[in-house]
Amino acid sequence: MTEWRSPGVMIGIAAIVVSVALFFADKLVRDEDLAEGLRNALDVAGQVAPWIAGTALAVVAGLIGQAAARTFRRAWETMRTRQRVAEERVRQLEAELEEAKQALKGASAERAQTAAKPERQDWASMSFGVVRLAVPNSELDAMYERATSVLKEHDSELRLTWFEVFVYPYHDPPNHVAITLTLYSYRSGRDYSFWMTDDGDFSEDRTGRRTLEHPEMFERLPWREQPEWCDVLNVAAARAAPLIADADTTLAIMTGPPSPPLEWSVYVKDYGARRQLDFRGSSAADIRQWPS
Repeated sequence: MTEWRSPGVMIGIAAIVVSVALFFADKLVRDEDLAEGLRNALDVAGQVAPWIAGTALAVVAGLIGQAAARTFRRAWETMRTRQRVAEERVRQLEAELEEAKQALKGASAERAQTAAKPERQDWASMSFGVVRLAVPNSELDAMYERATSVLKEHDSELRLTWFEVFVYPYHDPPNHVAITLTLYSYRSGRDYSFWMTDDGDFSEDRTGRRTLEHPEMFERLPWREQPEWCDVLNVAAARAAPLIADADTTLAIMTGPPSPPLEWSVYVKDYGARRQLDFRGSSAADIRQWPS
């Protein structure tokens, strides 16, 4: 639609028109008149030539400017497209790098945990439905030192208020043992609980639970006051035997102050037989079922 308006076509049409005009002028105009007319035309042409040249230059400059503008726009659009592609690729690379960092961090933590985790301890055994507990007191000393070291940088006034051991003879893995220590802080007025299991897991409590009253505290650690404390649970377990295999079956021994003398409580929850037996005693020698 606009091809006939292009500069090349327009110049060709103008050349044809000028040729036709000169032909008819040569036939119709006398030579004297033609010479006079040419002189007048040249005078006029000399006067308008600068304007024509200026106009032509302006037209050419405009055409060049339009072409340059189109070229600049295409180059700008190309640059913006490439920039968007580059930015998107950078975002993808950053996301992939973050995923790789998280995966590496998780793998490192897993390797460190695996490397630091000790072997499972044989703290309990089962024979013919009878549980036998054998937790070394040295393990309890190490657990107590570890628990207090967690809090000592904030509070040095820590005392033990509760000691409890659970045995899950039919869990998977079986004979699973979990130990709980509860410490109290005068300064913060909070109880802090710590857990350790026979597979080496240790859970710490840095937040604690605020209490309204000061609980009673041990003057001596119970496993030091009575080193044969495991026998208290073993006597109760023997009297409750045989246990019926059930994943929920639990045995627990616990004690709290005041002391001396220590007062131990043992609970045998035999879910396979749908029964619970409670025992009390200050030692294995005087353990008794409660209520008697």
